[in-house]
Amino acid sequence: MLIPLNRLLAIDYLTFLVDNNLVKMDRATMSVSIEGREPMLDHRLVEYLARVPDSLKMKNNVNKYLLKTIVHKYVPKSIMERPKMPFIAPLTEWFRDELREQMDYYLSERKLKDTGLLSSTTIRSLLQRYQQGEKVNHQKLWNVLVFQLWYERWMQ
Repeated sequence: MLIPLNRLLAIDYLTFLVDNNLVKMDRATMSVSIEGREPMLDHRLVEYLARVPDSLKMKNNVNKYLLKTIVHKYVPKSIMERPKMPFIAPLTEWFRDELREQMDYYLSERKLKDTGLLSSTTIRSLLQRYQQGEKVNHQKLWNVLVFQLWYERWMQ
């Protein structure tokens, strides 16, 4: 049995949107004292669109069909039809500037050995290669930094 699109969207509104997307937006804006608003989530618009037939929301394998049809009158198709571009934290810049001291401190041999869970040799080697300008997986360094911060906060 197929679940109607509007029912799936309602579940999405009540779960993923509230528990994930809106929380992230709220934290990001409030951290810099900005109040964010989501104009597409105005309750009148959401209530209206909940009554729009599925066929206008998805047509010929085009998601957001109605929205795109309207927006194409005002925004070039090249912008609307480009692939999604997620926000990616500028870790490479942060590691060289704002987070440099934290990286050096929390990824030091002593701090890594304090946890007793990670290979200080492997991580130190990765960090040194990164600092020498080699192309390394900086996401691994970020994961270790976050773990080290968590460990210090909750385990010590």
